[in-house]
Amino acid sequence: MQMEHRNGRRAFVKNGLAGSIAWALLGSSGLSKVADAAEAGDGQALRDEAIAAHGGLERWRQLSRFSMRISLYGGLFERKGHGGNELANLVCEGTTREPYVRMTGFREPDLSLVYRPDRVSLERTDGTLLRERNNPRDAFAGQTALSKWDDLHLAYFSGYAHWNYFIIPFVFANTGFNFEDYGIWQEDGQSWRRLRVTYPPDFVTHSREQMFYFDNKGLLRRMDYGPTLAGSGRIAHYCDEHKTFDGIVVPTKRRAYRLDEGGNPIKSQVWGGVDISSAEFR
Repeated sequence: MQMEHRNGRRAFVKNGLAGSIAWALLGSSGLSKVADAAEAGDGQALRDEAIAAHGGLERWRQLSRFSMRISLYGGLFERKGHGGNELANLVCEGTTREPYVRMTGFREPDLSLVYRPDRVSLERTDGTLLRERNNPRDAFAGQTALSKWDDLHLAYFSGYAHWNYFIIPFVFANTGFNFEDYGIWQEDGQSWRRLRVTYPPDFVTHSREQMFYFDNKGLLRRMDYGPTLAGSGRIAHYCDEHKTFDGIVVPTKRRAYRLDEGGNPIKSQVWGGVDISSAEFR
């Protein structure tokens, strides 16, 4: 991956977190449109600014749970056999300090997809267990981009993905992460600062190396990753319409697009979309 900085140096900051990752190195083509890569700064400083802009670490550490009303859609879910309104108007509940997500309203009002890294399940809200799978990541072995997902595949992918989305950037305050300031990126007349993050090897996320883009207020505007389990190549994931809920700033409109060979987002079809109509942190 190419970096362009005026003074030719890189700022590489080791910090540290915990939690497994599908490794997929993002290619350089999607990150080559830097119009003005300013002098590299301290990646840890940009991380701290982003955390402050989204509500601050002090406030985040007062919280242990979140609940959001969300709708999921896009070409990925359709291709995997979960299109239509199957993932509309879900109640997504989770914990902020360890990976756990429950998405209720899946097909039926009292049906939930439940995610933990080592176990996923399909349950009723009264606790009735319908299906479960231990070591759920192993079930993706041998799959291709065209393979269909059963409900438990969906629970694993959607669970880890959205737990990640909802705890960024606060999760970067934990140990095990590496940070690298990647200078300025210009897109559609806007200048965003880029932070490349290498996740701990045991943290479940889309890809071990990801790029995050923050605006001049420190708000997350885009993130790039390679979701290996989905077989979709590289993805540019945009974050918009930020709103504040219980002191935490949340992008309520997310749109992810595949990148073409030249690194341009293919905006003719949404790969994955997330709309958040309400959120609560406690």
